Amino acid sequence: MGNPVVHFEIVGTDGDALRDYYGQLFGWEFDTNNPMKYGVVPREGNTDPDGVGIGGGVTTGPEGYPGHVTVYVAVPDVEQTL
Repeated sequence: MGNPVVHFEIVGTDGDALRDYYGQLFGWEFDTNNPMKYGVVPREGNTDPDGVGIGGGVTTGPEGYPGHVTVYVAVPDVEQTL
């Protein structure tokens, strides 16, 4: 078995539009109750009936930044994996 994805982050030029899109597409609910309005998708409530699912975040990047998608994967030893 491979290493599990444990978190994701989606950053773009319009975090509200991204949250709207992914919220409608996947049924995600976001908690943006923080100073940066970082849209947290908690793992709890975003799992299937077997408990499979991960949390993540969707937000707006700094002015002029086009964005990125980052996927975080659990590994036993970061240095060895790199």
